[in-house]
Amino acid sequence: MKNIKAFFWNNKYLKYIINVFSVLKNYYFYQMCFWLKELKGRDEKYSRIKEFKDIHIGDRCFILATGPSLTIEDVKKLKCEYTFGMNSICMLFEDLGWETTYYGVQDKGVYLKLHNSYKKLKNTTFFVGDSIDKCYREDLEHIPFAINYLDHKHSYKHLNTKFSRDLEKCIYDGYTITYSLIQLAVYMGFKEIYLLGNDCSYPSDPKKQHFMDFGHYDSSTLTARDRIIFAYEYANEYLKGTDVKIINATRGGALEVFPRIDFDTIAFKEEMI
Repeated sequence: MKNIKAFFWNNKYLKYIINVFSVLKNYYFYQMCFWLKELKGRDEKYSRIKEFKDIHIGDRCFILATGPSLTIEDVKKLKCEYTFGMNSICMLFEDLGWETTYYGVQDKGVYLKLHNSYKKLKNTTFFVGDSIDKCYREDLEHIPFAINYLDHKHSYKHLNTKFSRDLEKCIYDGYTITYSLIQLAVYMGFKEIYLLGNDCSYPSDPKKQHFMDFGHYDSSTLTARDRIIFAYEYANEYLKGTDVKIINATRGGALEVFPRIDFDTIAFKEEMI
């Protein structure tokens, strides 16, 4: 199969034809489907997300990315905070004795690797992107959201993203689930959004890409940093002039778009309100 693909992509005429069809299918057709959904009216299966509109006005939250800088000790300090989890964070829940307030997943590969762990979720509100086929997620209690990949499924040559304030319509892809959760946090009304474990840098050893290895390895890590930082720069510019603050509490890493804070200087809540 690889030899067949190489034959087509190495032929300059066939490559051009394939590229044209890829644009038509993975961008124009994809966006036309979203446009047709709008014409038909709001899709009921995405209406549950409206329940979360502005329910956390004025609060703060922590989005726990799973970069190698994240530690279990740091996560433990957030027991009484509003938190968003993703990826391998769920593997900690049994030992922690608590779950993040919210949890999000939109990558099919991640979802399938962690499906058995997701079945054990009891106390988190689980948001799942509709990029994951319904047949894979129908046995789990979750809230689906429409993920708009824009032109990302075609190519990463031209970076592109948007920021959604209407999550019943869609959440825009920003090359990482963290970007989707930022949109969700803003929608919920959080005014201080702390990012933790958001390294934006990837070691050469694929088994060390995450703070806990769960068997899923991103083959595009060489370009991931630039793509993700591009999306964060867009969000930062989009939110200028609002009262929403995104703060980077990550220990080290390559993310310098948002103001940093030393995680150890934060006064954490000792009980839930």
